[in-house]
Amino acid sequence: MRTTVVLDDRLFKKAKQRAAELGTSLSEVMNQSLRLLLAQEPTRPARSKFKMITFGDPRKPTKHEPAELSSAVDEDDIRSLAR
Repeated sequence: MRTTVVLDDRLFKKAKQRAAELGTSLSEVMNQSLRLLLAQEPTRPARSKFKMITFGDPRKPTKHEPAELSSAVDEDDIRSLAR
């Protein structure tokens, strides 16, 4: 199958050099490279634990209800419009 791919210039040059070293075509180097990559198990990056940055005393838990948040946002909007 024929297709078009966009390669980094340095990667393209290295692949062409490897093909010349192996006495094969660039297409064969690309095919072998893809076969090797696709034969590997997919790896997922490790997820870091989410950390919420808060203000105030961490020993005093605070519970906020959605209505309170909405009210605070509305008040902030009113203050910013009054300027």
